[in-house]
Amino acid sequence: MAGKGRHERMTARRCSALAALACLLICALACPPRAARAASTPSSSAGADGRFTVLATTFPVWLFTRNVCRDVPGVRVELFVPAQTGCPHEFAPSPADLRKLAGADALVVNGLGLEAFLARPVRALDREHMVIDASRGATPLPAPVGAAGDDGHGAPGVNPPLFAAPAQAARMARAIGEGLARRDPAHAPAYRANASAYAERLETLAADLAAIGKNAPRTGIVLQHDDLAYLAHDAGLKTLAVLRTGDEAGTLSAARLNSLARRLATERPVLIAGEPPAPGHGVELLARESGIPWALLDPVASGPENAPLDYYERAMRANAQTLRRYFDVP
Repeated sequence: MAGKGRHERMTARRCSALAALACLLICALACPPRAARAASTPSSSAGADGRFTVLATTFPVWLFTRNVCRDVPGVRVELFVPAQTGCPHEFAPSPADLRKLAGADALVVNGLGLEAFLARPVRALDREHMVIDASRGATPLPAPVGAAGDDGHGAPGVNPPLFAAPAQAARMARAIGEGLARRDPAHAPAYRANASAYAERLETLAADLAAIGKNAPRTGIVLQHDDLAYLAHDAGLKTLAVLRTGDEAGTLSAARLNSLARRLATERPVLIAGEPPAPGHGVELLARESGIPWALLDPVASGPENAPLDYYERAMRANAQTLRRYFDVP
């Protein structure tokens, strides 16, 4: 009986907390966002401080947006999800976060369902003019088949982390540039010029990656996480297995580990790719059981709060160097 009473009290506290959060959400969004107060035709709508505030949802989108907004006067780029969060599907915005959202002039999203946590508050925004979908014009990969675990994040059947390889990142940069040009037409030439210059640098990196698969004696790879599927695809590599989807590194069951080890003994991939800062336990176990080496590849899903503008480019060059070494490509 005591246990039952404790359970009821815990349930009541949870309900009370959820009710309080709902009230805070309503209060945070009670004042219409700037974009909703703007005229129906796209125009600049700088805030009271004279700045045009662009809010980017995730770390990679923030990196791309900062490059597109580089040296554009009066534009401030802010990050919504903390830089080291990684995959944001379990992120819960605070009332302060929602106030930041309501005060932004433009919101840049990855799209493809990655920001499902924003579905409800974004409905209060003037989506046509404020929300810039960086996935527009991109070619998403299907969700991995046969992963060891799946939390169902993202749009059904689609792998949402477009940002994890330069070719798609370049398309995202151009989409961001066009979106900001429509939202802030006074600075449209600067946005488009910056987006084009940045995208061209990313396309050069994509070509460097593509050369790896074209010249590698063998191309099989195993991925710790579905984020890396885009990187493997851009590099012309064949993904033989994905250990996890979602944000958890997870652990492999003994049965799954043995099954994969037997399969890899036959298929002989070149590499098992883990993610920084350290590989998941499953990566190390599988490497030990199969005799396949592992190495870290960075999808740039997260990073430092003070990341330089070329942080993404540096990470992708390091990824290419790692792949060339293991796949025996000069």
